[in-house]
Amino acid sequence: TQFADIGDTRNALYAHVSALEASMETADLDKLSDELANTLARPQVQRDLGLKQRCLEVKGNVDLNRDGVSARPVFEELENVAALRRDDDVVSRASGDLGIISFLEGNSTEASKRVLLALFHAYMSGDVGAQIRFLSLLGQGMVENHGSIAGLVALDRALSIARSTPGAGFPKIAMSGRASALTQLGRFSEAEQTVRSEERR
Repeated sequence: TQFADIGDTRNALYAHVSALEASMETADLDKLSDELANTLARPQVQRDLGLKQRCLEVKGNVDLNRDGVSARPVFEELENVAALRRDDDVVSRASGDLGIISFLEGNSTEASKRVLLALFHAYMSGDVGAQIRFLSLLGQGMVENHGSIAGLVALDRALSIARSTPGAGFPKIAMSGRASALTQLGRFSEAEQTVRSEERR
């Protein structure tokens, strides 16, 4: 890479870790998680809180997609590191992700509190990516708990924000949650259209 060519090992590593996140959908998540664990163990990373934060962000997302619950210690450490750096946006996102993990662990009270606070912070700070993420996950959680009508409101809001935001990417979680909600409500033709939209991606 450009950074490696000029001997900037710090930013070369930062770019490499970010590239690993971009490859998540097609990569072996177990191998990615192991590589990121080894990267985090490097003294260079442990001394550099900004680099450590980035590695924790990517590993947390990998572990959350891999099996969910194993990501808890990563997001707890991310929350602490971001707090040390006074990066309030990342603290809030990490707390919201811990809420998702709490939901997977069956602690709906902590889950709701953390996700709603993260969503509130995302609106107050203008963090559109976090708005889409947490509305999608909140809606999906409601649908899984048979709260299809309320879940659909959150999911449609996430989709609306994504569509009106250039570069927001495809809101896969919101689309799949919307299909599930519509199926539960007996709106099968709309659910089929949603699934087809996802397949055309």
